[in-house]
Amino acid sequence: RKSVYGFSLDYEVYNFIGYFSYTIYSQVGYLNHNLGVGQVTIQDLVFNYHALTMVLIEAYQCIYYHRGGQAVSKICKITSVVILILVTGTLIL
Repeated sequence: RKSVYGFSLDYEVYNFIGYFSYTIYSQVGYLNHNLGVGQVTIQDLVFNYHALTMVLIEAYQCIYYHRGGQAVSKICKITSVVILILVTGTLIL
């Protein structure tokens, strides 16, 4: 029986936020060299998109497979919303 019981759903949320942010950061740095993010090569982008794809596959498994009553914790939800607000605020300013 397929199950993700024992796999931390909080880790999956944080992992998605991290790789999604890193992918956007690297893609912008690759397209605009004047931002001062350093030299971003195509290998960096391949790594980022590959890692993000793997995290999305894990997320799909966490949604689809049996979780054994596990859920994302309240502190993870709050932290994720705070990160989203801070990033959005930084981009607007």
